[in-house]
Amino acid sequence: ARDEAVEASLRQVWSQFKSDSLRKAAYGALLDRLVKEGLRELGTTDATDYVRDSDRTLVSGYHLAKLPDECCGGAIVESANGKIRVSKTLEDVFAQKKGEVRKQIYDKLF
Repeated sequence: ARDEAVEASLRQVWSQFKSDSLRKAAYGALLDRLVKEGLRELGTTDATDYVRDSDRTLVSGYHLAKLPDECCGGAIVESANGKIRVSKTLEDVFAQKKGEVRKQIYDKLF
């Protein structure tokens, strides 16, 4: 029962994170930061940035491609030769913090 309560709360946190991240006022700056982080991790600016079609105007000046439909936002940055990909999608950003968030939820609930 505890695990179910934590998982339900985690789904609520994900929903709120996604909603907050995709707000028009903040999303452009977030997307720009995620793309730049991905480029830094690749160590080059010669890359393809996968973004949603609706986000193309937010990240001009890069070679762009379509982000897979299963991603709700953010970007995937791929090296020019296609051998290295850095995922900066909202799903992956949240997944990196999921363990920490789960622990905080558990501590607050129990």
